[in-house]
Amino acid sequence: TITGTIQTIKEIMREMSPNEVETMVDLAQYYPPSVKALVGAIVQEVHPSTILTPLFSALNTLSVYKIGVKDNSLQYRKHWKIL
Repeated sequence: TITGTIQTIKEIMREMSPNEVETMVDLAQYYPPSVKALVGAIVQEVHPSTILTPLFSALNTLSVYKIGVKDNSLQYRKHWKIL
């Protein structure tokens, strides 16, 4: 399920070093906007000290990303406009 996948990704990201997370954020900029939003929301929750401004700025402020995430599985989904 989507919720299970997000939980698995969070567990993996918790074990990552800050440098690995920054690399992931940099690489996410080469992917579609929905991936950028999802990576941003997960990183913001798991590694809140990571700078996400470039990733967030790359998103269209009017867009909404329909991924199918439930309210309780992703804390910052509204900030990243994930449905």
